Amino acid sequence: MNISRSLTVLFLLFLAACDSADISADYSADRAQEPIVVAAKIHWFDGSVEQGFELTKAEDKPVYLYWGAVWCPPCQEIKNTVFKSKQFIAQTELFVPIYLDGDTDRAQAWGDKFDVKGYPTMIVFNPDGEEVTRIPGGIDISRYNTVLALSLAQMRPTAMLVDLAINSPEKLLPNDFVQLAYYSWGQDSNSLPEDTPATFFSDLSDISSDKEASARLYMEYLGALSRELESKDSESTDEGEPGISTGAFERVSAILDSPQLTLACWDSLAYYAEEIAALPVFSDEELAALKNKWQTQIIALRHQQSLSTAEQLAGYPCWPSISWKMKMHRYQNQ
Repeated sequence: MNISRSLTVLFLLFLAACDSADISADYSADRAQEPIVVAAKIHWFDGSVEQGFELTKAEDKPVYLYWGAVWCPPCQEIKNTVFKSKQFIAQTELFVPIYLDGDTDRAQAWGDKFDVKGYPTMIVFNPDGEEVTRIPGGIDISRYNTVLALSLAQMRPTAMLVDLAINSPEKLLPNDFVQLAYYSWGQDSNSLPEDTPATFFSDLSDISSDKEASARLYMEYLGALSRELESKDSESTDEGEPGISTGAFERVSAILDSPQLTLACWDSLAYYAEEIAALPVFSDEELAALKNKWQTQIIALRHQQSLSTAEQLAGYPCWPSISWKMKMHRYQNQ
């Protein structure tokens, strides 16, 4: 990376830190702070994807690939929040932004090539065309911009970070944990080696010094554990129980006790309450205590202006009304 771009990235990281500090300063439900919106707009590359990657290599710039659709509500949320953020628009000067309309033939072909699973998908590639990271859409604007700025600053492909996490975790840098924590795992079936256990994420959570990254990695572990148990149930194998880390109640409670960590994990807490509450890691008493904390914190924070309208609505309700005891024992009594 050249010196000019490095200085620009550092400045953008400074802005992101300021934005995050401002958003974290007041978590009251009635806070009235609108996202920063400017008249400037993103100048999307108007050539083909092939030409975009040729340009990025010639100019030593990364690629930001956005795969969306006009009819897709989450895509509209991204357009009206992230893409109107002053910091994001400033960051577009550092990369080649390419928009692919998912309804076109060329987008479908590239979607297959990049193993795209849904709308919206946002991928960062380095100047050599290697995928660096995929950023999820269900996070607030300040965190989105921070993760993007970090990715632009280090250009370390997630595939490389996964390899380090499995074989040499001591070589991971602090920012690597943030990139892994905010990776869109659900939109990339090839991101992890086959049969990687859910404890991959809990192990990373245990060694991360970044509180938000640690919290997100632990929530990712719970989601991965749910899918692991579901797969085992559907396949009816005789294999042993998946690895389950201890202390789930304490870890989730600590996240819910912190407004900052709750917002950082909003996508997991708002969308996957049912799957997480059904896991065989909580007692009935712990589930009852979690239900109260979960609902209280989500209700208190659901009007945060750092969250998009869709993410705010995801908090209504956040705790499904089903029999948790029956759902939990579905796994315990196999």
